Amino acid sequence: MDSMYMQPGMRVVRGPDWSYQGKQDGGEGYVGTIVYVPKPDVSDGMVTVVWDTGREVRYRAGQNGKYDLRVLDNATAGIIQEFITCDECSQEPIQGMRWKCTTCADFDLCTSCYMKGKHDIAHPFVRMDTSKSVAVALPARMHTKPIQSQGIFPGAEVMRGPHWRWKNDDGGEGQPGIVSKVTDWKGKVNYYHGGVEVRWQITKKTGMYRLGGEGSVDLVLTQPGKGDVYYPSHLAVVDVISPGEIILKRSDKVRVNLDLKSFEQMQDNKLYGNWNPGMAQCTKEIGTVIELLFGGKTVRVQYVDSKVWAVNRQALVRVHSFSRGDAVEILDEYNAVKTLQEGHGGWNDDMKDALGKLGRIVLIDKDGDLKVKIPSGHIWVLNPTSCMPCENVKRAQEAPIVSAEEMKESEEEDASVEELARNMDVLANALAQLFVGFLRGDPGATQGEITLVQAAANGDLETVKAILGKSPDKVNMQREGKTGLHLASYEGHTEVVSYLLQKGANIEIEDNEGNTALHYASFGNETETLTILLNKGAKTEKQNKKGQTALHVAIARASIPCIKALINKGANVTTKDKQEDTPMHIAIIQNLEQPAIVELVLGSKTADFTITNKRGFNVLHFAALRNFRRAVEVIIPRGKTMINAAMKEGYTALHIAAYNDHVEIASILIREAGAEKDVRDKNQRTPLHLAVVRGHMRVVELLLTVGCDLFAVDDQGNTALHLVQMRTAGLPDLLGKLLGVKIQDEATLQISSLLIEAGGDITKKNKAGKTPLDLCTDDRTKNYLKKSDCGTSKNKIVCDNTERNNFTPLLGENG
Repeated sequence: MDSMYMQPGMRVVRGPDWSYQGKQDGGEGYVGTIVYVPKPDVSDGMVTVVWDTGREVRYRAGQNGKYDLRVLDNATAGIIQEFITCDECSQEPIQGMRWKCTTCADFDLCTSCYMKGKHDIAHPFVRMDTSKSVAVALPARMHTKPIQSQGIFPGAEVMRGPHWRWKNDDGGEGQPGIVSKVTDWKGKVNYYHGGVEVRWQITKKTGMYRLGGEGSVDLVLTQPGKGDVYYPSHLAVVDVISPGEIILKRSDKVRVNLDLKSFEQMQDNKLYGNWNPGMAQCTKEIGTVIELLFGGKTVRVQYVDSKVWAVNRQALVRVHSFSRGDAVEILDEYNAVKTLQEGHGGWNDDMKDALGKLGRIVLIDKDGDLKVKIPSGHIWVLNPTSCMPCENVKRAQEAPIVSAEEMKESEEEDASVEELARNMDVLANALAQLFVGFLRGDPGATQGEITLVQAAANGDLETVKAILGKSPDKVNMQREGKTGLHLASYEGHTEVVSYLLQKGANIEIEDNEGNTALHYASFGNETETLTILLNKGAKTEKQNKKGQTALHVAIARASIPCIKALINKGANVTTKDKQEDTPMHIAIIQNLEQPAIVELVLGSKTADFTITNKRGFNVLHFAALRNFRRAVEVIIPRGKTMINAAMKEGYTALHIAAYNDHVEIASILIREAGAEKDVRDKNQRTPLHLAVVRGHMRVVELLLTVGCDLFAVDDQGNTALHLVQMRTAGLPDLLGKLLGVKIQDEATLQISSLLIEAGGDITKKNKAGKTPLDLCTDDRTKNYLKKSDCGTSKNKIVCDNTERNNFTPLLGENG
């Protein structure tokens, strides 16, 4: 989508995901200014805001799909709508966002006129954030409640703020002045509405000061003034991940925010399944995203009555995005919830205990299903359509507490990736503080030190030369642990990097976290500066305090050019970080959207597929766990001797694929790599044993098709038919813990049928003297086995999928 990238100076208010206690912004309707925005290609999804009340805080701007802020005015960053005139106040060009009526021909409003209710408020509009932005459809203003903006507006009392540079205009620190008007600020560009005029009470001087202009805030308020009202849901969110559009994910709550006629027009396309009169439901009810199609252009939305509609993404507004730890209200409708559970973990009558209850999210899985803890202590996997966010803050506090152990058990991400993410978050926060600090200045430091680091960060080569011409010893000076070389490498200022190195800058000097300039270039996705550093002898194997090399960082950043440059210079793909993960392991985690990364890393001359991480996974095990076909395909030709390599517990890649229902990986391992289909773990369990215990029909069918041993027994004498009756059947808890998954047996009857049809023996006794029939606890399956015992098994029984049992023993649902 061609739309604006966020810029310092934009004025903001609270956004849809605001969840902070107290009034750090001053309260609903108070305005702030963005003072720091990360680089577009390396954004950590956060921006820094200085509120008019004076507090400086970092907020989520797309991080993990959360949006804490909305853009009230982007004209303060210099945005205009060229050749477009406001048809009410005649402002030309329109400054900031453009609001176009969809009812009247060629009728536009500026933001001020739109918010003041000019033109017919019953007419729907579209919003265009910049002259190149896609139009965003909006409902009529008459249907939206406006909020009064407050902050540094005419009539406000103010004093000098964080970026003050006007000596004693105000009469000294803390002296008050009164804002007389909002003005434009002229700098390198025109920052419209980016300044205010203030008359100081002590000095009687009147001056112009920045409030968004140049991305700076010269003032803070002591008493607020009132600005225009605004319609919160009509404003763009502050988003540095995917500017211009909230990225939807499975489990998000959405609604259609258009009138029926406009919605019908937007649906008139085969891509969205065309219009159906029943879709009027979408304009009246909140739905849940269950699938994204065609690159997110079409969204399948499910409603409480189980109906699913394919909806044009542009017609949807996100109402809520679930996160771990959120309190949720579970529907109190037995039939609705039972029906909604189909394909989402299944239904178990013990789940009736959850109906109408207040729960807390333990985990959101990759399919968007919610793992929710209810007051009884049980944890159930629920269709997100069955859950609604608990909006009442006091009631939300009554939801069950999720223990650290429960969170840990449900954690899906690999520890090393978490460590990398945390390390990069630390670096991102430090950079944000540093760049915001440049706006303030630092009276406690020498002029040369400040100017050199700041000049290098800004790419100001002439200033860098001037400083080092006078004081060459300042070439390695640091600010908050960072040198000019660090920041120039991160920002991609090639001339400054070359000059600093020419003047003797230490290429291996570390910041407080152990990162070198090479780490900074990787973190910044700056291939050119990284190449300069490599050509000057930067060490590729230098590890920071977390054990991460520049290659670890480049892979985590998914920077293919940086990865290529590092590998071409001999960067070792087997170097372990503190979590004992190598760049090969990190590549397998990062690869899902970028297969080229795994091809580069696993194809490196230094690759060694036998190296394991802290959890004992070699790269083939890891690829099978992550269900990454391309990684398996790269490994097989170079690692034929390790196809059946086992972890210390005896689990092979085929065991792992079978356990996780990764049928495509299992098929490749057997049919292309020649994996031993009846390979045993230390408990003598085969891949078939694990597949039946986990209830994975597709893998069971595959293994039976390729001729696995149906009569193989584990160390307790159990066949696959025994194990499917036993549900957990002594399944090695260690494997479940290693893989970070819970056992879900939803297909006892179906798998029993498959095994019987393949020739399974229900009279076979295990070491405890039990037959499969003795072990069976499910009535329908027991009846089937009895019929089989009477010789009727040749007639296949059709299973009713609506009556599957959803027993998940590792979560304790049976009490």
